[in-house]
Amino acid sequence: MYKKVGIVGIFSFLMLFSAIQTSDAELWELIIDLNVEKGAIVSGETLVVTGKVVDHAYKPIRGAEVLIRTGSETTKAFTTPEGTFKGEFKNFDRVPGTYTINVIATWYGMTGLETTQVQVKGDASPVSLLQQKLDTEEARKYLSSEESDFEKDPIGQTLFKYYHGLLQELIFNSS
Repeated sequence: MYKKVGIVGIFSFLMLFSAIQTSDAELWELIIDLNVEKGAIVSGETLVVTGKVVDHAYKPIRGAEVLIRTGSETTKAFTTPEGTFKGEFKNFDRVPGTYTINVIATWYGMTGLETTQVQVKGDASPVSLLQQKLDTEEARKYLSSEESDFEKDPIGQTLFKYYHGLLQELIFNSS
């Protein structure tokens, strides 16, 4: 008797929950399908990042804000009614190598994060490597300062000397 009631109970439970549509489920995170239009680009070309934002039921998310970041550059896009987005970095002038692209999508408190990489092809010259090191916020901070600004900061003094040394090396290699 109890075995029969238990089987009927389990069967009823499964029938009840199978009637709930997964597309109506409450979801808290977003899924980002991410693509780089070309797996590898030549420095100076336009880098195009595309993708689609969906919820866990794979329903497209319309109007999600999408931030696409690589290094210190960021671009913003919004998803279409189909959940797709496209972001471009014009004149992506980088030293040859592999670069990470981070994409964050937000929509009404839900968030999604995805990462991919892009390969920049070409030859890395000593001058281009120095230019890349000097083209950062940190480098600009120390290059636009005076050494006396770091009198009581030994790490600041070290970084000041490091970046000024790189600048001198760049000037020497460029001439």
